[in-house]
Amino acid sequence: MVDEPPETLSREQLDEQLAKQACEVVNTHSEYCTVFRTQLGPHSIISGAEVDCIDRAKPHEFPNRSYRELKTSRCLDSEKARNSFERFKLLKFWAQSFIAGIPVVTVGFRDDEGRLKEVQDIRTQDMPRMVRGKPRMWEANVCMNFANQVLQFIKDNVTDGGLDAQYRIEYSPEEAQVQIYSLGKRPSFLTAEYIKSLSK
Repeated sequence: MVDEPPETLSREQLDEQLAKQACEVVNTHSEYCTVFRTQLGPHSIISGAEVDCIDRAKPHEFPNRSYRELKTSRCLDSEKARNSFERFKLLKFWAQSFIAGIPVVTVGFRDDEGRLKEVQDIRTQDMPRMVRGKPRMWEANVCMNFANQVLQFIKDNVTDGGLDAQYRIEYSPEEAQVQIYSLGKRPSFLTAEYIKSLSK
């Protein structure tokens, strides 16, 4: 992680910072998070996401268009490996990046010893087309409809308790159903400023 925006540094300063970091132990607790608002059907969603990196200087408007996700996967050296990647990993990559508006996922393909063999940029909007028409694959519209139904189910069933009520929401794949459990009243994670703004 570079301490200052890269565009404010000279090439020499940037190279110096990166060279210094190349010898340091990676800090896996360091992260950059973004909060965004999006719409799914009639549902307005405010969410947060950890972002791996940015392509260029962060613009003031629509900064997520410059964000990039970094992923790893085992090399696709067989039809079985490719099918598994497209059916499971690509779905996760798409869902995470689509909802946050991240346009590109960079995937590093590694061998069984963990050595990087290939790097591929995959545009988020292209992922559903990569699996369209293939047997036993996912469909973006089915995923979005499911998410829409889950949000409506939550709205219909979380109706009381005020701002200090908390719930646990679980999905059981075996039963193919969503369950909501009330945890009662607990201290809110919402800030006092936010709660006050709701009463205006």
